[in-house]
Amino acid sequence: MNKRKQWYLISYDIADSRRLQCFHRYIKKHAYALQYSVFIGYFNQPEWVELLRQLNKRIRQQTDSLHCYRLTERDMILCAGNPAFLPEVFTEQRLPIAQNQTIDELQVDV
Repeated sequence: MNKRKQWYLISYDIADSRRLQCFHRYIKKHAYALQYSVFIGYFNQPEWVELLRQLNKRIRQQTDSLHCYRLTERDMILCAGNPAFLPEVFTEQRLPIAQNQTIDELQVDV
């Protein structure tokens, strides 16, 4: 069993407002809200699989969408303006943060 945790970015679009509220209440118990329908969470493999199982139960394949992205230590998070929560949440886990920089100021590997 893999105990190593990784960051995941989760976004969703739920067509029905009632199911949207239920979905939002559920996911915010497990991940940090970046925006209303965009979350980031730190999970080990069993936690991630269980979260996906639960989220999949709450969507309708025909009308809703769920997108999940695994972030690695090689990825960079760009925070411009007022971030939804403290960047320390990221930096504790070694994700590079570029906060309040313009695109021109960034040193980006291409």
